[in-house]
Amino acid sequence: YTHNLAYIVTRATVFDAGTYMIAGPHWNGEKPQGIDKVIPCETNFAVALGRTQVFSPEDAPNAEAIQSQYQAQPLSRFMGTAAPQAPARLNFPPYNPQKVKSAEFIGYLNFLLGQVKSHPAEKELLAKFAKIGIEPGKPFDSQKVDPAVLEAINEGVAGAMVKIEEAARKLGERKNGWQLVSGAFGSRKDMQGKYLTRAAAAFFGLWGNSLEEAYYPEASVDEDGEVLDGSKHNYLLHFDANEIPPVKAFWSLTMYKLPEQLLIENEINRYVIGSATKGLKYNSDGSLDIYIQKDNPGKEKESNWLPAHNGKFSLQARMYWPKPEALNPLYVPPAINKAD
Repeated sequence: YTHNLAYIVTRATVFDAGTYMIAGPHWNGEKPQGIDKVIPCETNFAVALGRTQVFSPEDAPNAEAIQSQYQAQPLSRFMGTAAPQAPARLNFPPYNPQKVKSAEFIGYLNFLLGQVKSHPAEKELLAKFAKIGIEPGKPFDSQKVDPAVLEAINEGVAGAMVKIEEAARKLGERKNGWQLVSGAFGSRKDMQGKYLTRAAAAFFGLWGNSLEEAYYPEASVDEDGEVLDGSKHNYLLHFDANEIPPVKAFWSLTMYKLPEQLLIENEINRYVIGSATKGLKYNSDGSLDIYIQKDNPGKEKESNWLPAHNGKFSLQARMYWPKPEALNPLYVPPAINKAD
């Protein structure tokens, strides 16, 4: 589903230690002793993404000490009781990237639908899907599907991918060259019925945070609307003192080469620059300059240098625990200027 079903985080639970129970769709009972909160999950599968802030390379041991206190264990082990009988081994369908781009995706969908508790709001939708063989746990054999129906499904998949890719480019309003991504991720309540948005968001960046936890402006063009390209230009990102991203945790800018969306090797091993960057220099008036280019700008500016790809690239801003004024209205980063 990709819903954010709960947060165990400074913003929501402050700095207190805690013990939380993730309960699957078929669990019923009272909150066990020693558990601070039960987190209900509507699927048999869940993923927990942990983030521990590291302020510098020297800070890594502190982060590791905190991480060593994180534990995940079955409830029976926590309670000191006998482990329940293990369920029958699941027959996961082998993943094939080509199959998911055709009618064969139904086999994967049916397997996953067998691992969820269907939502009442989707009863009619699932009944409609059943007409083309989409049912929880049902095997799918494309060879047994009427050829005309199979062709229609494959056309539907191709058409849907076009819509998903288009929607991924429109996940937020674009200002100053930045796409202000908002409303792309959230709880079941937040995202109910927003199927195209959810698909586009997963395609754009799977497992994104809810807006109140993190805000992700993204830029792939400069002030003139031209594609960012480190082989052609040097760039300057200037923040006036009142434009510094307003956050309670931290903000950062990450460089990605396109189209791979991968980090770029560089001489100073810097892939991200932001509020936690050691030695970052602010101007005397409180403003901030970030130098975005493939070549080292020199010792005086190196502290504020984000090494760029020698080609097309994108910048992903991340604002963790944004302040209220960052969300209403949405904070707009300054435009990226050519600085040749």
